[in-house]
Amino acid sequence: MTYTTFNSAWKGLEALEMLSRVPGQHRFHPLGFDGGPMKLPGQASVFEATEAMLSTARQHGVLLGCIQEHFVQDRALLELRTFSAWEWSPRSRARKVSGQLVPYTPDERTEALASQVRRLNEFLGAFSMEGGRFFGLYRGFNTGKDAEVISWDKGGRLYAYGDGAYQWLSGDQRSLITINGESTVEVDISASYLTVFHGLTKQPLDTASGDLWGRIEIGDKLVAKDWTNLSLTVGARLAVWPKEKSKKYRECIGRDLEADYPVRDTEAKVLTAFPSLKRLDGTLTWAEMMFAESEVVIATMTKLMEEGVPAFPVFDSIIVPLSKVRLATGVLHDEFYKRIGKRPLLKTKSGLHGASEAIRAAVHDDERWVSALDL
Repeated sequence: MTYTTFNSAWKGLEALEMLSRVPGQHRFHPLGFDGGPMKLPGQASVFEATEAMLSTARQHGVLLGCIQEHFVQDRALLELRTFSAWEWSPRSRARKVSGQLVPYTPDERTEALASQVRRLNEFLGAFSMEGGRFFGLYRGFNTGKDAEVISWDKGGRLYAYGDGAYQWLSGDQRSLITINGESTVEVDISASYLTVFHGLTKQPLDTASGDLWGRIEIGDKLVAKDWTNLSLTVGARLAVWPKEKSKKYRECIGRDLEADYPVRDTEAKVLTAFPSLKRLDGTLTWAEMMFAESEVVIATMTKLMEEGVPAFPVFDSIIVPLSKVRLATGVLHDEFYKRIGKRPLLKTKSGLHGASEAIRAAVHDDERWVSALDL
């Protein structure tokens, strides 16, 4: 909204006594460095809806509790960005800078990708979600360091947009989501990047025997998981614990991360459990693994759509109605195996009766095709 439009709007609403305003003001400190006043950050104008506006809104069915339903939220189906980067300054220290948007010329490839997302949005938009908000999905890609080289095989995850979108809720909050009044279950690909890495590098990995993280002989499995995922993200074995990880560990545990779990000792124990990680040499990036994972999720959603079953993505998991967990799990398993070449370890944290049993039945009781070499 332009300043002219906004200026006219608030003045009109103020004249109708539907809006109150506290004007902004400049702020100064009397003792500046040169003996004169020092300018401080100013105070912005504050606008507040009056009871007259709220009453009028209520009369027309516009309530604060569901205010977002009265705004149409939309965005491009595809988004292309450069990789995020870290920058350092004496004032802010290290901070992550989001990748920059990259303009691109639409072609047959982009139209096919956009059409895929458009179909999913139209299908999922026909279902009623309670406990979370669904406005639509877009697919975000990365190009790497060179913004001039456009690639559509890096990144590619589906992101939910809009204020309060379901993806950005906590796991506990997402567990309360219903679709058309039915309880839902989030089916998760456990150790997704780890499995994708072994699949794309064609290294052996047995997922049939259960918990992958449990194979690492270390007290705190979360520490082992962090080392593994951070190494996979940067494409090389982690040599030093990042400051933010050390800080978070101290806040939660009250001790020093490096003292409790020296990074070299952690590396050795992870490599004992998964020796294929010795091959981490930077040739396979997180963006390529993310793309492979996203292709699995989108293929699963598309196949379920053909069966009339909604599946809402949460990066490496899907939210589906409780009655369709067995079907959805089977489709997710098959699409992962078809594209990655490894059987995924599928789990759920849902406490709903029958959820875990349905996942187990889909993987172990139903006939799932796998190569004899993987048995």
